[in-house]
Amino acid sequence: MTPTTHNYQVGSTVLYETFTGTIRQVVVTAKHDDVKNGRPGFDAIHGPEGVWGYDDQIIEVVVP
Repeated sequence: MTPTTHNYQVGSTVLYETFTGTIRQVVVTAKHDDVKNGRPGFDAIHGPEGVWGYDDQIIEVVVP
C-alpha cells in the first residue's frame, strides 16, 4: 500500500481497506505511533466489534 497523509483524529469516521480487500467504514477510537510492527495506525469500532488498521490502509476520511 502507498503511504497516506490523511488527517484524522479520535472520533473520525474513515474508510480503510482490510488485508482481504474488504472496505470498512469505522469510527476511530485511538491513534498510535506504533499500532503494530513499528507502523502508525488506529483502533476503531466496526459495528459491535473492535478493529485496528495501519494508517496506510486508510482510503478516505469521511468525517474528520
